[in-house]
Amino acid sequence: MFKSKKNKKIQICIDGPAGSGKSVLGIFLAQKFNLLYIDSGIIYRAFVFFCLQNKINFNDLKKIKKNIKIFNVSFQSKKIIVINNNEAINIKNFYKSIINENLNFVTNNAFLRKKVVKILRAMSKNNDVVMVGRDIGSVVLKKAKIKIFLDASLKQRIQRRFKQKTLTNLNLDFKKVKENLIKRDNFDINRKNGALKHVKNEIYFDNSSLNVWQTNQKIVTLLLKKYKFLKIYND
Repeated sequence: MFKSKKNKKIQICIDGPAGSGKSVLGIFLAQKFNLLYIDSGIIYRAFVFFCLQNKINFNDLKKIKKNIKIFNVSFQSKKIIVINNNEAINIKNFYKSIINENLNFVTNNAFLRKKVVKILRAMSKNNDVVMVGRDIGSVVLKKAKIKIFLDASLKQRIQRRFKQKTLTNLNLDFKKVKENLIKRDNFDINRKNGALKHVKNEIYFDNSSLNVWQTNQKIVTLLLKKYKFLKIYND
């Protein structure tokens, strides 16, 4: 269990657009402060994986509702997720193209998002966590004291995403990456449920001119100065 020494539950929310570096920062803070790292998107991806494995049509709302009611996930390790207390899956399987292609079918679905929020809150109930997503501070963990909105210019985010994806796809088209990121931004900002937005008392941090190391160090320094209950666990 990732529990604070003073038995005060620590919840760090990190929201922001694609390519801003949320996951890298979240993993770093989890290691630094001994927190459980949770990427909210993994839960949605796990359900898409489950539907594809069980040949569930995403347009069959009746069947989707029936299966989301009994759907649950748990972390066996940092890289392994167990679905419905049965199948252990490496999370790398949740990032295949077929998952990406079907993700939007579930992320904008009200009753499905409601169930995922319950799963995420249950995960954070008995653990100190750093949770990454689009609506963590505004919906999932509304009462969390620490809320970070990590941002970067569109130009920088496109360049980062292109560099990241060329590691596995040398024939990647830059314009395609740009189009996909802009499309994702519009979807995240304008969707009816769980839209990406700013919240009161958030820490807004633009890292357009910073690299990963600089971003991580500046955020840690800022958090330690503002929240005295945070203690370095792994330096």
